[in-house]
Amino acid sequence: MTVPNFETSPLNNFNIGTLPSFANDKLLYWGDLFSGLEQYVAEEWSDDRATVDLSRFVGSKHPGYAGGTWLDLLTKGKKMERNLRKFREDPEYYLDCSRKQPAMYCRSVDGGDLYIGDNGNNRVCIARFYLSSQGISMLHGLALRDYRIDWEFKKQCEEFRTKVQELRLPIYLAIKRECLERRETMEGTYSEIYTLHALVTDARLGQVYEFDKNSLASYTKSLAKPWWKVWLFLWPDKD
Repeated sequence: MTVPNFETSPLNNFNIGTLPSFANDKLLYWGDLFSGLEQYVAEEWSDDRATVDLSRFVGSKHPGYAGGTWLDLLTKGKKMERNLRKFREDPEYYLDCSRKQPAMYCRSVDGGDLYIGDNGNNRVCIARFYLSSQGISMLHGLALRDYRIDWEFKKQCEEFRTKVQELRLPIYLAIKRECLERRETMEGTYSEIYTLHALVTDARLGQVYEFDKNSLASYTKSLAKPWWKVWLFLWPDKD
């Protein structure tokens, strides 16, 4: 565990006598989680003035901070000295319920763990240490984007790829994702709904087919059949 020199540590800004329990937790990298899920997002929900529990933060989108600890970020953050100076000038900024300016971005998947987004790494870190010293867990006014995953569609795509690999078939899958509608529920809060389809290229037949998750499941089951039976599955009305 990293033990800071409290005489010179940035922790002095928060009147902290002992190291908080989260200080040496390593920040996870958003890309490690989201890169495999992005194509399966069925809804993107946004709130530009969200209230979040700081204990939900586990990582960052910034690859330079991921892998380090919260204490590393506090002591080595590229813009930390400037942000700590602003904190000393206006600590109420971290207690205010209004929308943070500039925006403090955060991201999550299905309402789970939070990752710092495109801006706000240093300020989220300051908030964790400062509000912890005040016995406060909630931070207000963040720009939150939550990604809702179609896990069933993802499962069907993975089962399809596994079956194709097992049978060594020249069949390839790509994901088609299109925005269906945008729903605004209140000021600053909205969601974008997407439709997901599998585009399957079958080199045996020289064709590209589009499936939803239900028809993709049926097609996957048909792959072990002779190619002409698969053809009958695709065109059931053919003689």
